[in-house]
This record gives sequence, C-alpha cells and structure tokens, in this order.
Amino acid sequence: MIRKATDPPPGTFEPVASSLRNTALVHIFANAGSADLGLIRNIHRHLYQTNPSYRDAAERAVGLLGRAPAPPTPIADTAPPFHAEPAIEPPTAPPPGGITPVHGLPELNRIFDEAARIDDPIAQIGMLSTYYADVDTDLPSDPFSPAYRQAVVALYERLTDHQGYQPAKSEVSPGLRAGVGVGQPSPFGVSDSAWVGEGWMAWGFIMQQLRLKPGQKVIEYGAGFGAMAVALARNGCDVTVVDIEPAYLDWIQHQARQVGVTMRTHQGSFGDVPEGSGPFDAVVFLESFHHSLDHADLLIKLRDMTTPNAVVCLGDEPVFEPDDYWARTVPFPWGPRLDLVSVRAGRTMGWLELGFQESYLREAMLRAGWLVKKHVFPLSRRGTCWIGRKMGTAFQITDTDLPDLPGSTWFGGGADGRWTGATAEMPLPISLGYTEVEIDITNHNTLPIPATVTVADTHDTQTIAPAQTVTFRLPLSPTAARLRISTPGFTPNDTLKNGDTRTLGVYVGGLRFAA
Repeated sequence: MIRKATDPPPGTFEPVASSLRNTALVHIFANAGSADLGLIRNIHRHLYQTNPSYRDAAERAVGLLGRAPAPPTPIADTAPPFHAEPAIEPPTAPPPGGITPVHGLPELNRIFDEAARIDDPIAQIGMLSTYYADVDTDLPSDPFSPAYRQAVVALYERLTDHQGYQPAKSEVSPGLRAGVGVGQPSPFGVSDSAWVGEGWMAWGFIMQQLRLKPGQKVIEYGAGFGAMAVALARNGCDVTVVDIEPAYLDWIQHQARQVGVTMRTHQGSFGDVPEGSGPFDAVVFLESFHHSLDHADLLIKLRDMTTPNAVVCLGDEPVFEPDDYWARTVPFPWGPRLDLVSVRAGRTMGWLELGFQESYLREAMLRAGWLVKKHVFPLSRRGTCWIGRKMGTAFQITDTDLPDLPGSTWFGGGADGRWTGATAEMPLPISLGYTEVEIDITNHNTLPIPATVTVADTHDTQTIAPAQTVTFRLPLSPTAARLRISTPGFTPNDTLKNGDTRTLGVYVGGLRFAA
C-alpha cells in the first residue's frame, strides 16, 4: 500500500534514501511517501537524464531523506512456562482508502502516460503514489524453487517491459559520475542537523548490533556513498566495499583519503570476493539486499567467505509483516514491489526493486545456516536490521527468530527454550550437508504427553513423562527443509487455574546436527 503524499498516515515507516546527489528530491521525497532507497535512486536517475533543470540542481547537492512516524514496536512474547501471556496490542491497521488498484497493463500504461504529462516532478510522484499494480501474481507455491525465480523474472518483465535482468547493465547510475568530490557525500549538506543526526543514530544502532572490533574484516555490498563503511574503517576495521557503480567507489576512496584511512574497493556484484580480502567477520547490506535476485544462493555463498563466528547484516530493507502498511505491495513471499513508483522505476531504468515477506526472509536465512534476529530501532525504521549469526553444529531454539509458517505456532518461554503449540514447524539448514538432527523436548505438563517429531518422510513418536526431557534423533537429507513437532496440546488454565488459556504442546530446548 502506498501512502498519500498529502496525508501520511500514522503507523507507516519513514521513507529511506541516501546516495542521491540533488536538491530537488529533498522536496519530492518529503512529500511523496516513497518506500525506500532504491525507489528514490531510480527516480533521481530518470530525472537526471531527462530534465536539464533538475540535472543542474542535482550537480549542486548530495543525499536525501524524508521522515514519517515509525510503526509501533510489537510486544515480544516472553511468558515463562505456565505463566499467562501479557496482552499483545495489534499493530496499527492501514487507514481505509488512499490507494487505488490498477487492473491490467493497458490501464497501467494509461496512468503512466497521464503522469508523463505532468510537468511538476513532485506532482508526478504524488499521483503515482496513489496506485499499485493489481496484476496477476500467481507465482509457484515454493518460493525457493527455480520455477519461482523464473516466474519472478517474468513478472519483472511484464511490469517493466525489459527483457531479462542484467545487474551490470541495469543497476548503474551514470548520472553520478560527473561530480565525484564536488560538494559533500550523503548524508551531509542536504538538510538540517536533525535529519543528519537521525541517520547517524540509525546507523549507529546497526553498528552497535554488529559489535565489530578494530582489526576485524568487513565487506559491504552495494554501499552507495559508503557512510557506514567509512565509519567502520575509521574505527580500525579492515573494510572492503563492492558496488556495481564505479562512481560510488570513487566517492568512497575520496572520503577515505580525506580522513586518512585505507579501504579496498571493487567494482562487481553481490558475492564477489576481491583478491586479497577475506575471510570476513561481517557482511553488511545497507539498503541494498533487495536488489539481489539470487539472494537465497547468496546467503549460502556468504558462509564460505566468512569466519566461524561471522555475522551478516541486512539493514533497512523492504521486509514486511502481514499487517505492515506496505504489505499489499508484496503479496507473495518475495518479488517485485507493485507500487507504481517502483514499477515506473523498473520501466525507465531497469532496476529490480524486490520486497520480502518477513517470514520468508527468516526461513531463507535459516535454510542457509544463519541464526537470525530482528533488531528494531525504536526511533525510526531506518535502523531496523536483521542480524544473522553463523550457525554451528548446535544451538538453542531461543538463538533465532522463527518464521510464521501456516499451521505452526510457537510461544515464548525462558532463556533455555520455547513452547510449541499443538503443532510447530521450523526450517532446517539443508544447505550445510548435515545428515542427522537431535532435538531436546521437555514435558512441563502435569500429565504424560505424546509427541511426534517429523522430518520429511521420517517421524519419531515418544510419550514424555511429566518433567522429563527426551532427545529425538532423525535423519536429514537435502530435501528435509522443515522439522515439525505435533502433540495433542493442553491448556494450562484447565489444571492450574492461572489464566493461561493458550493451547500449549511441549518445551523445546537445544538442537544439534551431525555431518
């Protein structure tokens, strides 16, 4: 769903943008309610190439950001065993109206033609921001399959009129190359100190979650002007930057010389490892991961180029929960976002503007062997990030967030485990080649309870006595993508009269894997 330019509703996330060298977009972005960095960068590139007066303004400035209220932070389910859960307030619902579905490509083309006749770029974007493409998005059921990827590319082609997707040709910004070293790189020299301060607070929050020490090796992909990369280098990290646009790399080296640090830059694609770099202690994507078509394979590749205790950071990405204001623009696990500003950006520049449902992202990271935790920046969405920690052969169920899978229910518990509902599922790291999984399950009920653990076509059923912990062992295979736990379920209030009316199953602790 796209926010109206003239009436930003409460509960939506603030638009995020950097790496833009212009003044005009400050006003566009502040009023248009656009969704993210890539979208705004696309608009900038189009106007830079087609509008001489805009281009003149762009040469005199850098960077851009708009702000809007942040969404409420959901209350975590932290109820200990048998204690009643606190009430959880539902997230703020999108206001009615405000966005109009566009049915079919003929109507889509008509609206784009109508927008092209508007001379004022601000009015153009404001008009497009009231629509989204309600096109046929009947994608295959398995979002990890080659058929799904093929369908995403086909949808991208239908929406953009581009044939195929080639990052080396589509993901560049030639308009940036005329003024490297002129003015100040984003976020400076654009707006007031409140705007710059908010950005640095957000990036500082992300750096706090990374907890990197001087001397550790970091690689950032799609860094743009590289504000965070330069900051990490100034703090003593060994920093490598990979970007497909050479002008950004020139800007980063320009800044590095100014502050007296050495950084390694490389023109290339996601997953490239420049000679002489790595293995890395951290991999950073700041507003860039959503340009990766083969992101699931990329997450697997990142394990091979990192140290045993490495982290991967996805900062400020278009990742939406079901009740998110923008969820309507991503009505599938992942794929091209459907707001018309993003669609037009794809048509005019060829950029791939993906969005992700949060449950899918969590599963993709777990399958690739990353324990994932979402860190919500309390002041704005800009600092919200997903930190993946490299999975070893053993971990506690509380070490990772779990995706919301259909028919699966997980509850909180304590530091050592989580409650299941009557049925609970979790993804398995099928990319790591493990052959066996062990899982510790405890019965905190006052009566014996049968539990069944299923992996692919194999299952194990055992009756667990009260206060007993049982270890289930099952074989794994490359197709064993999920583990399921099934129990009859019970309601604590029926026997304890403690007000806890949840349907609980068993208490899950640690998991271990064998090669």
